[in-house]
Amino acid sequence: MKKLKIVIGLLAACALLAPSGILAQGQLNFEWYPEGPILTPRAFATACEFDEQIYVMGGAVSYLVTTPSMEMYDLGQNEWTPLENMPVSLCAAASAVVGDKIYVFGGKPSFGGAAYLNSVYVYDLSLGVWSLFPLPMPTPRAFHAACVIGDSAVYLIGGRNESAFSLASVEKFMPKDSSWTTIDNIATPRSHPTAKVLQGKIYAMAGIMEDGELASTVEILDPSSDGNQWETWPGIMPEGAKRLMQGSGVFMDAAIFIFGGINNINVPLPLFTIYQFNPETGFGLVEGFANPLPDTMIASASAVSGHYLVAIGGVLPPFLGVGSGPMTSERTWALDLGSAVIGQKTETIPVRLSQNVPNPFAAQTVIPYELIRSSNVCIQVFDLNGRAVATLFNGHQSAGEYSVTWDAAGIPAGIYFYRLQTNEGVLTKKCILQNH
Repeated sequence: MKKLKIVIGLLAACALLAPSGILAQGQLNFEWYPEGPILTPRAFATACEFDEQIYVMGGAVSYLVTTPSMEMYDLGQNEWTPLENMPVSLCAAASAVVGDKIYVFGGKPSFGGAAYLNSVYVYDLSLGVWSLFPLPMPTPRAFHAACVIGDSAVYLIGGRNESAFSLASVEKFMPKDSSWTTIDNIATPRSHPTAKVLQGKIYAMAGIMEDGELASTVEILDPSSDGNQWETWPGIMPEGAKRLMQGSGVFMDAAIFIFGGINNINVPLPLFTIYQFNPETGFGLVEGFANPLPDTMIASASAVSGHYLVAIGGVLPPFLGVGSGPMTSERTWALDLGSAVIGQKTETIPVRLSQNVPNPFAAQTVIPYELIRSSNVCIQVFDLNGRAVATLFNGHQSAGEYSVTWDAAGIPAGIYFYRLQTNEGVLTKKCILQNH
């Protein structure tokens, strides 16, 4: 019955998705920027980051069909590269990077099927090959979370399997020792949790409980303490922050961000909000978005690369029988967190990208920017599908103030994004081309 409720809930939530979206309240300071589309559209994929590259593995391409596809995304180059496929097709797995290897834990061979996996697959980043780890997970599970402590231990938290709608079990994996240890359960069983490492501790939040209600508690595990026992954070999640099938990421070891997903399984709504959590200051709604994430907010893969929170793919209405067309999204979106203030920490980027003048514009516009030090520079313009429509400059420049002119003759009217890529990272802004 609970599985049926989730299916019905996803149907209702997908039906509410609309590109016009819901705009957040507050000043328009933050925007999701469209990046290059992933080569294999998918939902319920797993993703992790290594050396500022994002690796996406598996995922559901329809209600019954999954993919073994693995792709690497370079945010600086805005390029997807196909890598060696996984040995099996799966979705709803968890992944973690330990040393120079990616570990993929559990999952489901089919989103709509009854089977759950206890396998562990290993991708060697230096060799580019997959292998099956000889020691399986003690508990088969999917829709769970994986957290890495240091460079030695992975904690698998919560999830779901054939015997439990929401799991409380937590297992510690030591790849170098080839060992599994069952440790203290979390107090609140939950599937679809967000579990992230912040300042050396694991924080588990969000997700759905055994009774079908959304979890409101935040649980904390300090792996450096004796006994590996969970504690409960003294506050609770605000109603607007509770969710499942959400994306998440950690920024600067100062805050956990959660975004998207749905708000419940009975009368679900797709969520376009983003919250940040810090154990000292609690939860805060990040306001001021100029555009929502319209089609990858439910069951999208997510990771942080540099100062960008990246969302990849997600569920589209035909996935569960609403309308016709693609079942999963190919879209990749990035939210620049470089100017976000979290507690007392900020990230300073030695490059300034100004708003184009004029904006909106009819034929030509000027894009000013400043380099604090010399750098390689590439300035490109992208459409809403993340495809490059113009390269305005590509070369090396010394420190100083510069500008480039975009002559948009022959380009259709619409919303575009111009991207400044330097040795320091990537900055992006939106511009509006009117009929001309």
